[in-house]
Amino acid sequence: MEENFERTTWPKISIITPSFNQGNFIEETIRSVILQNYPDFEYFIVDGGSTDNTIDIIKKYEKSITKWVSEKDEGQSDALNKAFNWCTGDLICWINSDDYFYPGAFMKIAKIYLTCNTEETSIITGNTISIDRESNPLTHSTKSYFPFNTPADLTLIDHSKWYLPQPSSFFLRAKIIETGFFVRKDLHYQMDRDIIYRLLKIGKLVLVDEDIATYRVHEESKTTGGKHVFDSTFETLKTFAFYRTGIAVEDRLRRRVMHLRMAPGCLSLARGSNQVYLSIKYYIMAAYYKPDFLKTKKFWYSIIKSIIRRDKQWIFF
Repeated sequence: MEENFERTTWPKISIITPSFNQGNFIEETIRSVILQNYPDFEYFIVDGGSTDNTIDIIKKYEKSITKWVSEKDEGQSDALNKAFNWCTGDLICWINSDDYFYPGAFMKIAKIYLTCNTEETSIITGNTISIDRESNPLTHSTKSYFPFNTPADLTLIDHSKWYLPQPSSFFLRAKIIETGFFVRKDLHYQMDRDIIYRLLKIGKLVLVDEDIATYRVHEESKTTGGKHVFDSTFETLKTFAFYRTGIAVEDRLRRRVMHLRMAPGCLSLARGSNQVYLSIKYYIMAAYYKPDFLKTKKFWYSIIKSIIRRDKQWIFF
């Protein structure tokens, strides 16, 4: 039987946008929030002291923004915690300043909230679509999935076997308060994963098979680039290990990340480079991150093949 949602009271939704020099995208983000046509939400923007046109865009819409500030901070985690202290909603979601919500997203989440047991639920998550710089879809709808019983036994869960996209995840504020804090200040990439781990230990997840938000992939994103990939992967493993074992194992995890990500990545760069010195540089880096490469014939064959190209465009002797 279809639920009757003709009502005067809807859950209050708090939206946070951390921002820094995203003037190319933040207007689309802001408009996606304030044009939701949802009866009860509050919107906070915490800017880290942008030097581009971000502030001008925020001021353009400030009558529709509950509160905003632009000041130097200690990064995204600091900005999120600052805004969390302002939040009064039943549900909290943060949308980065280069992503945006789809029309009707808040209402879809709210209807699920009204039908679930809020004493047991800690997260409501929908689907996300990856987009490029010009907002063109890069993928079809990416469904959230978590094929485990919750509250989660994180000693049994492989962090690579589930996907809960941050832009489409709405957290119950009461459950966040129960865990003691919003985001860890020592994390810079995987704050959402850390929140999810904490909340799934005390509550259930509800999946919504609806497109809720986008995730923009572009060269200015903080998760783009080799070093950022390494740092992000390291934080993923670190948070997983912490909640799985209760202890920090940074040295072992750092070696594991190097083994899993950096070494193969350097090999790929070495083989793809058309400049000798860059190719050799990346081979050396690959061997540094994974010394076992030096014991394989394939590794040395790749070096020789890279040094003497068949097209003889360059020779290295």
